Amino acid sequence: MNKKIICFLISIIVYPALNAANTLPDSVFSAANKFYIEKKYDKAVETYNILIDKGHKTAGLFFNIGNAYFKAGNYAKAILFYERAKLLAPSDADIDFNLAKAKTYVIDKIEVIPDFFIKAWFKSVIAIFSPNQWAGISVILFVLFTICALIYLLIIKPALKRLSFYLGFSALIIAFLALFFAFKTRQYIENSMGAIVMSPTVTVKSSPDNESTNVFIIHEGTKVFIVRSLDGWDEIKLTDGKQGWLESSTIEKI
Repeated sequence: MNKKIICFLISIIVYPALNAANTLPDSVFSAANKFYIEKKYDKAVETYNILIDKGHKTAGLFFNIGNAYFKAGNYAKAILFYERAKLLAPSDADIDFNLAKAKTYVIDKIEVIPDFFIKAWFKSVIAIFSPNQWAGISVILFVLFTICALIYLLIIKPALKRLSFYLGFSALIIAFLALFFAFKTRQYIENSMGAIVMSPTVTVKSSPDNESTNVFIIHEGTKVFIVRSLDGWDEIKLTDGKQGWLESSTIEKI
């Protein structure tokens, strides 16, 4: 079995215990929220980042940091943290709304070339739930399959045996499908190559060299996708298909 899949299965088993130990420390989170309410947005961000430094990375935490940056007028950082929150909670309407609002402050309005409809449909399906939610659905369905299997083996009535067989078989198929979606969603998050431009204005080059030809200009807050990296430079691609090179220091990975 693929090593990544084995590790993922292990993570599903131990997740509840880890999650219980990984809850946000109330005192620090409350202090950050207090700074936010008092409109001390820089202090709020600084305090929220204490939690990140301790390994706490949740959609809610990233969302709050994005809100603080937005209120402070740092729209590029706000977009960065909304995008990070969206990776962990892809179907959250509040994240979508605030991200869309922050993007209205970005100079570049880049056309999005739509994915092939099958790819777009698949991405929309796996985005319905987070990896842990898909994993939870899978576990519930495996439990249902086990119950149906026991009913099938222990009950004599033919009608009930048939019902338990078909229900158990369906639960098993959907459980494996949910597990696959959980793995793909986790893989999508871990392999995300999105980044946000942090410099006010960036000239994208034809090659990783300051002396190369200028290809186009992009601005702070624009989302790019990293194709590859080389000696302090990143080859990036925009949603409209344009490509070029820029210095790695001008962007921050999602």
